[in-house]
Amino acid sequence: TCQGDSGGPLMHFESKTRQWVLAGVTSFGRGCGLPNFAGVYARTSAYYDWLRSVVNDNFLELSIDGNIINLPGNGASSDLINSLRSVLLLYWSLALSLYAFARR
Repeated sequence: TCQGDSGGPLMHFESKTRQWVLAGVTSFGRGCGLPNFAGVYARTSAYYDWLRSVVNDNFLELSIDGNIINLPGNGASSDLINSLRSVLLLYWSLALSLYAFARR
């Protein structure tokens, strides 16, 4: 991770479902990808219940598969836009909560 990456998504491509899935949210790192210093990410699945309790009903329903939150969609452009909007809302919600927690 680099300075300014905090709050950004950690994504991976799930080849079975052919979907990008959100695996984490960038928290911090030392330097910018320095050897022997791992980037630190928040596990999004750990916050699922909290997110559902604070985000309004317009938020796209998420399903959890292990430690990964999958965004459903059938490939239509409106589904893609809704999925991307949901990803943005999710990682900004997590980033703000992590920031507030870190400042305690």
